Amino acid sequence: MTVRRMAGWIAQAAAVAAGLAFFGACRIERSPTGPICPAVVQRAIEVTVTDQATGAPAAAGAVGTLRDGPYAETMQAVGFTNGVATTLGGATGRPGLYDVRVEKAGYQPWEAIGVRSESDACGVRTVPLTAALHTAP
Repeated sequence: MTVRRMAGWIAQAAAVAAGLAFFGACRIERSPTGPICPAVVQRAIEVTVTDQATGAPAAAGAVGTLRDGPYAETMQAVGFTNGVATTLGGATGRPGLYDVRVEKAGYQPWEAIGVRSESDACGVRTVPLTAALHTAP
């Protein structure tokens, strides 16, 4: 293989990789060969946590838990704005019927019971929730 052919092949491979990186986050429902899916495993649940009175992000210091029967998981901070945690997420790649709870000092607990995350040909579909926390009395 000549250097020129190799350089052309490398340029084509780089263009394909850039296209996949750019379009990989997009979900295209159908193509002639079937579904085109992102190259990432999605979380089943994501909860944007805010202070109900101010609307300010309140995920920092919050503890979120997910339960699906005997399965339980503590959510992790997965979304940030200007370095401040805004979103908790969990149950990566795991569809289920979840009870979701967010607790934070100084606030009343927030719950969503029976949140269903399903899967399709591309894997689990994320359910976005918003927990607007009320200050404790």
